[in-house]
Amino acid sequence: MKRLAVSMFVIGMLIFQTACGGSDVREEAAEAVVESIENTAETETDIGEEARAAENAETEEVDVAEQLPIETDTGAEADTEDMIMKITAGETTFTATLAENSSAEALKELLAEGPLTINMSDYASMEKVGPIGTSLPRNDEQIDTGAGDIILYQGNSLVIYYGTNSWNFTRIGKIQDVTKEELLEAFGDGDVTVTFSLESETPVQEENGTKEDADEEAKALVVYFSATGNTKAVAETLAGLQDADLYEIVPGQPYTDEDLNYRDHDTRATLEQNDPDARPAIQGSIPDFEQYEVVYVGYPIWWSDMPRILYTFFDTYDFSGKTIAPFCTSGGSGLSGTPGTIAELEAGAVVLDGLHISGSSAGSAENSVSEWLGSIGLAK
Repeated sequence: MKRLAVSMFVIGMLIFQTACGGSDVREEAAEAVVESIENTAETETDIGEEARAAENAETEEVDVAEQLPIETDTGAEADTEDMIMKITAGETTFTATLAENSSAEALKELLAEGPLTINMSDYASMEKVGPIGTSLPRNDEQIDTGAGDIILYQGNSLVIYYGTNSWNFTRIGKIQDVTKEELLEAFGDGDVTVTFSLESETPVQEENGTKEDADEEAKALVVYFSATGNTKAVAETLAGLQDADLYEIVPGQPYTDEDLNYRDHDTRATLEQNDPDARPAIQGSIPDFEQYEVVYVGYPIWWSDMPRILYTFFDTYDFSGKTIAPFCTSGGSGLSGTPGTIAELEAGAVVLDGLHISGSSAGSAENSVSEWLGSIGLAK
């Protein structure tokens, strides 16, 4: 429209000048018309290009804005996950929220090195308490406890309350939405082995698959010490059921029948069991022990404890990050608290509930072993 208007104006001027002037004037007027039209066209072209450039710039800004990632505040979520602790007793696992103090931070640092398994005892029908094997900073304050409260006592013991109390304690955390009855059902009314951990709920990707795949393919080992053959029989049954490798702990100096005469206070076995520092030598070693994630450990019960050669065994190998499933044989003394002892010796391992087989039933223990494997979640 602008070009038409200008052209009409110039033509009008040309007619006027043509009518009033000579040929020179007409030629100059014609040239003026052509120049004016060309200038007008160039001006409109420039304006059009600027408009299109501005439009394209706006479009590009919109496209870039659409492609930019939407930022979300994940800091709070990550902080919440960092404050979660798992507490496992047998087949039951509770989730606890850690307190915000230096004591809880120190416990997190300890658990970052691996799960902490401790033997906890009942006290005053209101709590389970057990030593952690080290000291943590204290932040004592007056606390009224309730079901699920987790307390640091004297800097070196963890307490899980299922009853009420009021005292100067350090709060470590709390099991959320749990009742006294639920805690008693999981922990029982006596000693219990409890594992504290900071396990992530996010599946961990392995080089050739998921963590679940790796667990299914994890190799298992059955280790046993047997002086009379009873524990050996159970170990062989267990290895067959689990398709596990089998390894016998062989003493550097074999035990004779005379050594095992528990009626004689001067026999070798009696003297060893009465000496907490006794560590009988073991022949050989387990090849590539690191490859095993689950280790079944079998032994007889001597004088209400594991034979001292088992202490040598646990002193020799690093069980950090492994799962230990203890089993034993005896005439009738049961496990004698040995799973708790193992948990103290191997604080970096997960120690499962143990199995006791009577010596007279060792040769026909397949059903008992199968039931036990099912109860601890390792049946195939």
